Amino acid sequence: HDENLQRVLPTLTDAGLKLNMHKCKFNQPSLNGHTISKDGLQPDQDKVTAVIHAPAPHDTSSLRSFLGLASWYSKFIPDFATVIEPLRAVLRDSTDLSFEWTTEAHSSFTSFKDLIVNSPALALYDPELPTYVKIKMRELSLLHQELFFSAERKYSTVEREALACVWAVERWRTYLWGRRFVLRTDHQALTTLLTSKGSGRAGLRIARWSARLLCFTYDVTYRPGNQNVTADCLSRLPLTAENEATEEPDMIAAVFKESLCAISLPEFTSASEICPELSLLRNQIEKGWPKCKKGLPENLAPYFQIQHELSVHGSLILRLTDRLVVPASLRARIVDLAHEGHQGIRLRELFWWPQLDKFVHSVIASCVNCQFSDKVVITAPWDCRYAIVFTDYYSKWPEVAFSSTVTTDVIRFLATVLSREGNPMYLVSDNGCQFTSHAFSTFLQHLKSSVYYPKANGVVKRFNRVLKECIQTCERSHSSWKQMYIEVFSFTFNSTPHLSTGYSPYFLAHGREPRLPANVHISSPKVSDCPQNYGSELATRMDAAFETVLLHHEEQKQKREYYYNKDTQFRPYACGDLVWIDDPTTQRQKLSPNWTGPFKVVSVDEKGLLYKLVDVKYPQAATRVIHYDRLK
Repeated sequence: HDENLQRVLPTLTDAGLKLNMHKCKFNQPSLNGHTISKDGLQPDQDKVTAVIHAPAPHDTSSLRSFLGLASWYSKFIPDFATVIEPLRAVLRDSTDLSFEWTTEAHSSFTSFKDLIVNSPALALYDPELPTYVKIKMRELSLLHQELFFSAERKYSTVEREALACVWAVERWRTYLWGRRFVLRTDHQALTTLLTSKGSGRAGLRIARWSARLLCFTYDVTYRPGNQNVTADCLSRLPLTAENEATEEPDMIAAVFKESLCAISLPEFTSASEICPELSLLRNQIEKGWPKCKKGLPENLAPYFQIQHELSVHGSLILRLTDRLVVPASLRARIVDLAHEGHQGIRLRELFWWPQLDKFVHSVIASCVNCQFSDKVVITAPWDCRYAIVFTDYYSKWPEVAFSSTVTTDVIRFLATVLSREGNPMYLVSDNGCQFTSHAFSTFLQHLKSSVYYPKANGVVKRFNRVLKECIQTCERSHSSWKQMYIEVFSFTFNSTPHLSTGYSPYFLAHGREPRLPANVHISSPKVSDCPQNYGSELATRMDAAFETVLLHHEEQKQKREYYYNKDTQFRPYACGDLVWIDDPTTQRQKLSPNWTGPFKVVSVDEKGLLYKLVDVKYPQAATRVIHYDRLK
């Protein structure tokens, strides 16, 4: 205790930290309800006395309080989960209004008191001795500490045995991480299933549990149940001889790889001692750093910026409190070990050396398996790949939403717009799977445009072109406010008069022009204070705008028809004609055909623009509805 204290206090002084003496306690044999002595760890006698005189719980609140105290001392109680189960059953069956104290619960209550009074002392952990984890799975509990959940009780015996092993190792990871230990079980199948030999034989559930043990270095051994009598963490009996004060070394994160052995603490320490770079670094830390790095050796220059984060612990060097500085001889091996689990640059949570990220990135970039399984690079802004656009054909008012998926987000977006604006007379969409799914058909009935004919929904396609230009501009400017950029763009678009209507979408939707930033210092137009008069004025403006919009639409329609028919000869097909289809789904190569078919015309709409076709070669196939422009 005194030796550890003499190392801690100077370290705090060097770091410029101060301690409040009124909050500090030294040479205390009791801590957090436990008594620490040469014999080991025992419950505090004052707490034990409080448990002995504790009255039986009379409601759920007092029962929860007692269970919390009991759980705190669970490590001293053999078969704790089974002993305390009747109390937990009372808590599960009770409510705030009904509380039934059963005979079994009272027996469990008194049994716990007897066991805590006669509880053994737990020997202090000695890292210099071999470590054994001895597993004994009970029918209803995990190592006497935790009960199996109802679903876990349905597992097979081998699965419950494997779960007990994983639970025990993770519970005692503080003692096991970074050093080799022996996992001893009375279930012989686990000697294969929890090692690299059984990686291809274990079921998916045991394989997932085995993956959780990859960061530990262990050997699995089998001992029959009649010989595995000490399979409990409480079996650490007090040592007869006095424990000499030993310095517990810092634990190293041992990263597992099936084909290679994990790096042990002695190996890491030895490599740190003989590493020339770390030897210079240790000497520099001990004698102090200069004010500038001009006179430092070249290989110590990267450490100058983090000099206050480095500390020496024996032969090891730590950055902050939990990252080991790795010697040059082990860097490639550590990255190789960690990369076997394909965890990318998470290695820096455990280790550090100069240019660590660059080193790891180069390893990942050269790994063929990582490149095959890596996530697809998302090129759309703020990780949203899709833009959902809803446009009013009359006012040209657009609604835009961005999403990473287009399955249920389309329905949610339309429900939001329609609940605010009301239902349209009809709704037109393309033939995307999100609009033809069963979920969408149950949401609403709508019209679908011709396949691979964007002109059929030209208003939306034209706006998408402008929206795309806006997003490209946003990308080029590297704006960090991309969502706000799009919202500003939408407001600007809605405030600009549209060529086909002569009015801005905002005016046709609200009956007035928007108040722009340039209008802040200009007085607003006067409006009637009477709601009825304002309503009449608004209706007059909207009626006049409606007539003007119809005229503009008709003029634009005639102009488009003139230019379209100028060089086009319209020759509609009749039922029974054989036609060819321009199919953009075929791979267009130099020698590949541009047309597929032939197809037979089954029916024609009244305008002669949409044709229902059937494949001549495969008449049993589904019919297609194709626009005139894609036929010949």
